[in-house]
Amino acid sequence: MEAIKRMIKKMLDTMYPNYELQENTITPLKSGWAGSVYSFTIAVDKNNDKEKKDYILKIYSGTKSGVESVEKECQALIFLGKSGYPVPEYLGHDLSMSEGNNAFLVMERINGRMFWDVYAEVDSDQKKDMVKTFSRLLYELHKKDIGIAKMEYTETASMSLIDNELAEIKALLDHNQIEQLYPVYFWLQTNKQTVEDLSPAILHRDYHPWNVILNENQQPVVIDWVWGIGDYRFDLAWTLGLMERGGFDSFAAEALAAYTQLLGKEIKNLDYFKVLSTLRWLLNVSVSLISGDNLREGEGQAFRDFLQTPVSRACETFTQIMNTEILYPL
Repeated sequence: MEAIKRMIKKMLDTMYPNYELQENTITPLKSGWAGSVYSFTIAVDKNNDKEKKDYILKIYSGTKSGVESVEKECQALIFLGKSGYPVPEYLGHDLSMSEGNNAFLVMERINGRMFWDVYAEVDSDQKKDMVKTFSRLLYELHKKDIGIAKMEYTETASMSLIDNELAEIKALLDHNQIEQLYPVYFWLQTNKQTVEDLSPAILHRDYHPWNVILNENQQPVVIDWVWGIGDYRFDLAWTLGLMERGGFDSFAAEALAAYTQLLGKEIKNLDYFKVLSTLRWLLNVSVSLISGDNLREGEGQAFRDFLQTPVSRACETFTQIMNTEILYPL
């Protein structure tokens, strides 16, 4: 706990001249498999009174990948927050990993409930409305001007939206020697010229109902940004695939229908992006198991056990779309 307090103090000492950390509020939160998350409250002097502020401390793995993850999430919180998109307010971050600390980020705590927890409790009509809200959030992200991310892009580079993804996939396959998945990569290379209407969008890259919080006013806020620039169908397919691998096929179908209605046109080549995003997901989790990067210490076997069914369903997706059986035992 002393290390946690040091991180908080290091960040807040530069932000507030007079504050009191309420140490009894420092609470570890249930999070994913990577990094650790704590909530805490401070009291700030304001007009002869104490104003309470709730924050989140997010600690990443002590690796190069962890540092890159901090940088990426901070970028998204800053430029999306300025654009009016619903994200937590960014406070600050530290990449130095000094005094034995890992890279970390401090941001606003959204007091509320996970989207999925609320969705699970409401009636069927409310569920339909919530799915529409969920899809609208993703659609509105994809409609944002990519210029707010301050990344260069030209129309002549449209195929790079796929080529860049495939290059990263090939590097991961080669470095980790995952031979069973090369046929999927070759299928993607062979079929990439069939993809129509490529256009750049800001992507979340891990959008799902557990990365949306409904605040105290029941307004959604999107968290856990991996983000990048790519074709919107990659993000959509990632979300649909994740829900299908979790056994939530009806939610995926309704989310796709709602997104399609917002888009106002047929979504072409979605199967291609399902294969592309599923392969990238499968490589991400495989690399975490192989290297331990972005995985909390001691969680390896539990993570492997958790992945058995989703990985099996990922292979079923490949087999169904590619008409080639793909087997990948973890």
